[in-house]
Amino acid sequence: MSGSIDWYALAAQAQANFDATGHWYVSTPPATPTSPTVPAGPPVPGVNSTIGSGSDSITLLISADTWNGNAQYTVSVDGVQVGGTLVAQATHGATDDTVTVLGNWASGTHSVSVNFLNDAYGGTASTDRNLYLDSASYRGATLPGSTIALLSNGPANFSFTAGSPSPTPPLVTTIGSGTETLVLMLSQDAYNGDAQYTVSVDGVQVGGALSAHASHATGQHETLNVLGNWAPGPHSVSISFLNDAYGGTVAADRNLYLEGASFHGTPVAGSSAALMSAGSAAFSFIEPAAPTPPATPGGPITIGTGANSIVLKLSEDAYKGDAQYTVTVDGVQVGGIQTAHASHAAGEHDTLIINGNWGTGQHFVNVTFLNDAWGQTAGADRNLYMDGATLDGVALPNSVKPLLSAGTAGFVFGQAVNSPSPGHLVAVQAGYTLVMQDDFSNGYDHAKWGDPFPLPSANGPSNSGAYIWDSTSVGVRSNELQITFTQEADGWHTTGFNSFRAGIGIHFGTVDFDAKVDYAQGTVAAFLMWPTTDTWPPEIDILETPKNQAMHTLHFGSGNADAVIKFGGPDPSQWHHYQMTWLPNIVEIRTDGVLSASFNYGIPDTMMGFGALGVVGGPGDGWMGGAPDASTPALVTAHLDNVVLAQWNGIA
Repeated sequence: MSGSIDWYALAAQAQANFDATGHWYVSTPPATPTSPTVPAGPPVPGVNSTIGSGSDSITLLISADTWNGNAQYTVSVDGVQVGGTLVAQATHGATDDTVTVLGNWASGTHSVSVNFLNDAYGGTASTDRNLYLDSASYRGATLPGSTIALLSNGPANFSFTAGSPSPTPPLVTTIGSGTETLVLMLSQDAYNGDAQYTVSVDGVQVGGALSAHASHATGQHETLNVLGNWAPGPHSVSISFLNDAYGGTVAADRNLYLEGASFHGTPVAGSSAALMSAGSAAFSFIEPAAPTPPATPGGPITIGTGANSIVLKLSEDAYKGDAQYTVTVDGVQVGGIQTAHASHAAGEHDTLIINGNWGTGQHFVNVTFLNDAWGQTAGADRNLYMDGATLDGVALPNSVKPLLSAGTAGFVFGQAVNSPSPGHLVAVQAGYTLVMQDDFSNGYDHAKWGDPFPLPSANGPSNSGAYIWDSTSVGVRSNELQITFTQEADGWHTTGFNSFRAGIGIHFGTVDFDAKVDYAQGTVAAFLMWPTTDTWPPEIDILETPKNQAMHTLHFGSGNADAVIKFGGPDPSQWHHYQMTWLPNIVEIRTDGVLSASFNYGIPDTMMGFGALGVVGGPGDGWMGGAPDASTPALVTAHLDNVVLAQWNGIA
């Protein structure tokens, strides 16, 4: 070192460093700088980044003094580094980088270390590279001891305590009183407390001030049931956010989100809103006109117009009011909300005459039970029963079904016009770009589908233990792809596959395919969209086949309540053409060109692949009718052909 040494300056620096970090040290510049000094520039805005994976997270706010390059650092949790080497961008004292650290941490205390890697010092306060952990938070709460200045290489350490949030979303809250229910789904960004809000219908507040609990960032939501007795016609709803708060960063911001609403099981248009500041979000719903009930049970009610008629018999178990329902034919509702009156226990029937002009071909009728109620005993249970249907005096098969909970049951009439074998590859619509197509004429193409499940892992039992994953259960036969369910000496075997395993997917677009699934007790096939990251949720089940019904499901959260299930479509054991249209504001599923299901909230916003899988039920799997029995053949097959994936051109 040339020149004289200012020992007083070095002593002052050592004292300042000890006061800031608890360590005595000084930094000296190199004898011969290898590059010219870069003067400090204007403040640099912060950036947002995410490292790691998992359903839980901590948030770090990072800044730096930049000199001759940016500060570099790593982050470790419980001694294990998460992600790679990070570079601080934000200028200390002006803004922060926000680093979200993901993980799945067991309940208890965990240690976090932020390790500064490349300290540098040029002899003055303005020629000094430093790193600052300005704060850290867990589930919206700032962690004590997490504000640390790193003025030399080394770690800054703090800890947090993981555990299930209390209460655990999704929550279900009910306000108001009445026989009808408007269902709201909400979530929040919590900061220094939960978001609070009120709900008003037609300008009248229902209940008191409410607190949100579900985390918007983790995809959770809570359910608010708003009860009332509303007259026929439109009604306005207002959600008022009461206690907005902002701490200057994205991670320190209290917000409220209305994820969507439904009325009588139908999503309400325009019912999604983000309340980023105190104020209100509004939407409206329509109470349909109630039909005139028959004077006595069994008296006929006629809905719809046309030359053709279906006669449907229905009955109910009444409890705290009559069962209410709607009827659709080929996905179009006929008439308004109907009310049952006939006693199922007494052997009575209501008669509903459904008129229409239905051409040749196969048509499907769905009855949706709207207002299930249960008082914990068999005598305190509201149920609806389809007791049979006739067309031109001829009984229709599969038209006797109980609806013991809110949902849909249906039947078909007429003859299918599509051929018993699949058709052909469809053309891609304008506004979309072909991503992948396969008619399986060249066998199983691993470049399009990757390895069947569970490869590359070993074959073995499913999570339920009801069957065994067996990758040999998928293959191309007769120029179609088949997934088999086979009864072996050690139990049932089946498999699945998905284009995400070959890195192929779409981020909004269309999927077309032809499919049929042999009906057998205790077996279900699913044709579905799955994230290419192989991280669930979300999931779009274009077609599932429990009890030989066409079921369509949108999973948008990690809980059972974070899903919308709809039934609709003809007999899935026959060949049909299915099309899913997935756009940022809607998912629609059509069967042979007829709308089967529509979803307008919880829409996935990530790259997803298409595939299919088989599922075998256990005794407790009531949704699919339980386990196979003596009626189940030893070989059951799901058939797939003519798959076309197309990307919507509205996404880059």
